Amino acid sequence: MKYFFLLLIISACSCETTSRIKKSDINPISNKFEGAYDNKPYLIRSNLQVTKKDYLETAVSLFDTSQTLKSDLDFIQINFNSKGQLCLHYKDTSVFKATTLNGKFSKKGYYEIYFKKEQLEIPPVVHVLFSTHDIQRLRIYETKSDDLIVYYYNYISGNFLFVGDGPSKMQFFFHKIK
Repeated sequence: MKYFFLLLIISACSCETTSRIKKSDINPISNKFEGAYDNKPYLIRSNLQVTKKDYLETAVSLFDTSQTLKSDLDFIQINFNSKGQLCLHYKDTSVFKATTLNGKFSKKGYYEIYFKKEQLEIPPVVHVLFSTHDIQRLRIYETKSDDLIVYYYNYISGNFLFVGDGPSKMQFFFHKIK
C-alpha cells in the first residue's frame, strides 16, 4: 500500500520548467499587428533547456508545417487580414510566398493557432482512468521590446490509471527587423 502512495505522488509531480510569459511583459496583439522578424530565433526556452545556439527550427517551419525547413530565409513578415487570419509572407528562391492561418485572439494578449486538437478523457474533467491527447498549437506574443515570441505546445500522449506523459513546450524568440 505504501508503494501505491509513492507511485501516486511521483505521477502527480510535474517536470515543468518552461517560463510563463507574464502579461506585464507583452504588448497585446490585435488585428492591427504587423511586423518583419528574423527567421532564426535568438533564444529558445524548452522543458529541457534554455539555449542561444543556432537551432534547426525557424519561424517559417513553425507557422507553415507543409513546407520543408527554410533555414536560409532571412526574415518573415506577419500581419492579419480583415477576417482575423494570420498572414505570413516570406521570400523563397526569389518568389514571394504567403500562408494564411486561422486562429483566435485571446483576451490575455496573444494570438492562438491550433493545428490539431483531439482529446478523449474517461471520465471527463478528472481523467484518471484513461485519456489520450493529440494537441499541437502556437501562441504568438509581442514583447515590450517589439520582439516576437512563438510558444510551441505539442502534446501527444495518453494515460492509463495514473501513469502518463507530459507535453513538449518551447518558446522561440525572434528579433524584429527595424
